Amino acid sequence: MSIETPSIPPTSDQPKKNNCLLWGCVSVVILVVISCCCIGSLVIVPFVTDFDPFNLRNFVDDNFYPGDYLDDDFDFDSDEDSYFPDESEAESADLPESYNDASSIPLEYYSASDFSATFLVPSGWEIEVEDYAVTFYDPDSFTYLWVGEDVVEEGYTAAQVANDLMESIREESQEGTFQLVSSMPWPAEDGEVAHLNQMEWTDLDGYYTWAYDLEIVLGEHNTFFFISGEEPEDIALYGDLLEIIVDSFSRQ
Repeated sequence: MSIETPSIPPTSDQPKKNNCLLWGCVSVVILVVISCCCIGSLVIVPFVTDFDPFNLRNFVDDNFYPGDYLDDDFDFDSDEDSYFPDESEAESADLPESYNDASSIPLEYYSASDFSATFLVPSGWEIEVEDYAVTFYDPDSFTYLWVGEDVVEEGYTAAQVANDLMESIREESQEGTFQLVSSMPWPAEDGEVAHLNQMEWTDLDGYYTWAYDLEIVLGEHNTFFFISGEEPEDIALYGDLLEIIVDSFSRQ
């Protein structure tokens, strides 16, 4: 009877291969960490010591210095609140300019061609030239100034001319809305007769309108100044402005 000797199974090399792979990964990670530390040291060292083999400090100063992106007047020592505009200035920047005194309105001389006259008008107003008349429009409102010259019948007075224009406006306004606020003679030069009417009404489109009409008659020639707008609070202001314009008027 024979006895079979049990065979010993062959030894597997799988654990050895796993161990080698694990140690290889660990080695790679260690090398990466060491490399990062070395590179970081090369970047940091030039800024904390005098050692700068790659001239990094000058490179950063030349290419990334924040002062290149700041205004020359920027003050690092000023109060941080001063970096921002004053609240009242920011609010007023978007508001249209207004005047409480006619003498503060910027004016410039205008020389008319058809009726040979020179007079002051608000600066920046748009101009439309007609036959023997010119109209100036305020670009920021519905206010306009109409100045011109026409011929009247002999013996026709400035008051009559003013009355004719007033009746024309009355007919074109909404019924019952026209009001003659004031009607009075205007101080004139020797030989001239002048009359001023102040009116207000609602037009056919439903808009409130005020106007000053000054007629100055000399012989058969009549010079007129008509200024009108739609804001009630501007009436007194432009009444004063009209006086300034008329006082500056001179025939060439």
